[in-house]
Amino acid sequence: MGKKIAAVIAGIMIAFSTVMFVEWASHRLWPVAKNIDFNNAQQVKQMMAAMPLQSFISLLFGWTLAMFLGVFVARKISGLKANTTRAPALIVAGFFGLATSANFLLLPHPVWLIVLTALLLPASAWLALRLTNH
Repeated sequence: MGKKIAAVIAGIMIAFSTVMFVEWASHRLWPVAKNIDFNNAQQVKQMMAAMPLQSFISLLFGWTLAMFLGVFVARKISGLKANTTRAPALIVAGFFGLATSANFLLLPHPVWLIVLTALLLPASAWLALRLTNH
């Protein structure tokens, strides 16, 4: 049981660390406007509308990579024996998917980004599980 809990915690930490790093790098390359009041919905909407396409593409890349790495690490830590459950990896995938969905509810993202994220996150989780099956 302890190994499974450690797998979930490590997977979530890896996933969110990956997002933090990619978003940090993205903000260095394409800085967001300063003095944004995130409590002001109009200012946030204007900031998101002003973001370059490359910034959104880097977000999509970061989220997809984060899902893959988080699920992969959780699966590796929890064990790869045939009778070992995939639950820790699936918990990481679910948690990360919910966090990404919450981000979409809190900030106005382009529809194309939401659609691609909805397609790529499950695909990257599936790939991570597939690669750890052997």
